[in-house]
Amino acid sequence: SSSSSGSRRAPRPTPPAALKQLVGMLGRHEPDLRDVLFDLVCMPQYLARCAAELPADPAGVLGTFAVTVPTGTTAIARDAFAKCAGLAQVTLPATVIAIEAGAWVDEDEDDDEEEDEDGGEYRGAFSKCQSLREVRLPRNLITIGVAAFEGCTSLNEITLPPNLTMIGESAFDECTSLSEITLPPNLNKIGASAFQECTSLSEITLPPNLDEIGDYAFYECTSLRKITLPAGPVNVGPNAFNNCP
Repeated sequence: SSSSSGSRRAPRPTPPAALKQLVGMLGRHEPDLRDVLFDLVCMPQYLARCAAELPADPAGVLGTFAVTVPTGTTAIARDAFAKCAGLAQVTLPATVIAIEAGAWVDEDEDDDEEEDEDGGEYRGAFSKCQSLREVRLPRNLITIGVAAFEGCTSLNEITLPPNLTMIGESAFDECTSLSEITLPPNLNKIGASAFQECTSLSEITLPPNLDEIGDYAFYECTSLRKITLPAGPVNVGPNAFNNCP
C-alpha cells in the first residue's frame, strides 16, 4: 500500500567502490596521508541518498577537492596522485624539496590502465590529474621529476620556486591549458619533452643559468610566438622548438 511504502526507510548510504579505490591508491603511495585522505573523501556531504545514485568515477563521486600535503614531507612519490580525477588544488609544504621522477609503466604491470600504442605510459606524481588547476609549490623545491604534471589539461598557470634547478622529462607534457609560466633564475636543465604540446603557451623567457634544453622540449607548442634567450651558451636538443609558429 501507499502508506506502507511511504514509511519505508531509504537505504543507508555506503561509500562506493570508487571511493575505496581512491583512498587505497593514495594511501599506498603516501602512508602519512592515508587517514587525512580517508576523512576527506568519506565526508557525509559527498554521499548521495543511496549508493546507486553515485557514479562510478571518483571525480563524479567527489566533485573536485583540494589536498594540503602535511608538513614534514620531503618528497612526493613518483605516482602519488597519478590519475586522481577530482584533484583540483594541491599545496605542498615548505619541507618538500623534490617531486620524484615518474616512470614508464608497461601494459602488463597494470591491466586496468589505458595504454598508448607503445604498450604503456609514463606515470608521474600528478600525471593526468585532469581537474588540477592550481599547484602551490614550496620555495625550497629543487627538482620537478619526470612526468610530474604530464597530461594535467586544466592547469593554466604555475609559479615555479626560485631554487628550482631541474624540470624533468615530460614534466608538463600536454598541459594544454598552460598559458603562462616563469622559469626561475637558477634553473639549469629543461628535460626532453618537458613542455611538449603545451598548446596555449604563448611566451617563454629562458633564464640566465640555463645549460640544457632537451629534445622536443617545446615541440608543438603551437601558440608559442616569443622566446627570450639567455646571454650564455645553451645546449639545445634536436626538435626542441619544432612545430612552433
